[in-house]
Amino acid sequence: ARRGRAMIAPELVDTFGIAIPPEWVRLPLEPHHFERFVSQQRQRMADESTLSKTAQRQFELVVRQLRNDCQRTSVTLAATLIAAVEAEPPGHDRGGNSALLSATCTLSSLSRQSLGSDLPLTANTIAAAMSRRPPADGDGTEIIDLDPPALVDIPAGRAVRLVRLHTFPPDPLTRQRPAIFVQHVLVPYDAGQRAAVITFSSSNLELARPLSELFQAMVATFRLFGGAMPTDPRASPSGSDGASGALLAVTMADHTSASS
Repeated sequence: ARRGRAMIAPELVDTFGIAIPPEWVRLPLEPHHFERFVSQQRQRMADESTLSKTAQRQFELVVRQLRNDCQRTSVTLAATLIAAVEAEPPGHDRGGNSALLSATCTLSSLSRQSLGSDLPLTANTIAAAMSRRPPADGDGTEIIDLDPPALVDIPAGRAVRLVRLHTFPPDPLTRQRPAIFVQHVLVPYDAGQRAAVITFSSSNLELARPLSELFQAMVATFRLFGGAMPTDPRASPSGSDGASGALLAVTMADHTSASS
């Protein structure tokens, strides 16, 4: 992969930062507030007469994946993009003729201790571990690699990129197996003791490659902060604009709260 201009990572990281485009909405992580946000979005979609039933089901799928991610991992930031786009000609779908463009972004972390690994978490050891066949998820979700795990260089340092397809069990009503495009970037830090996990997902499989380019632009703005290092509000550490939007900082010392 093409090498970027890497930053000097702090010895002890306390904060993540990433630029979220203005079209994205940052989600509350507290369960009560999260559920209220989802309920409000469902109501908004129900009131949107041009949105097709298929689009509404796509939203449910995206929310389900996001909720699972937040529950299973130490997520410190979650954001989503939800927009109606033109789909079939008028009259093609009784529920409306607008499709849903949706994507999610989460930041989390994993530790060498939580993985039970005797080896430090470096880009090479992570890539080697992720090269094994991805297991099925606990709920029967099938996970396959669309691209082999790749070593990439981003401004925050050397990282590992995973590009996968998650296929869920059949829907009880339609018997169809919905699927989601997922892209992970794992960035080692704290001398191999931990790794940041940047996860993007979307149910718009036909737009997977263009969305992947957007995801990579957002990854280029990812920052690691620690100690007396100033929190630079610029979107991109490499000096380019990257993904337009404000830098969001998340305090790692407390996974239940976030600051921007």
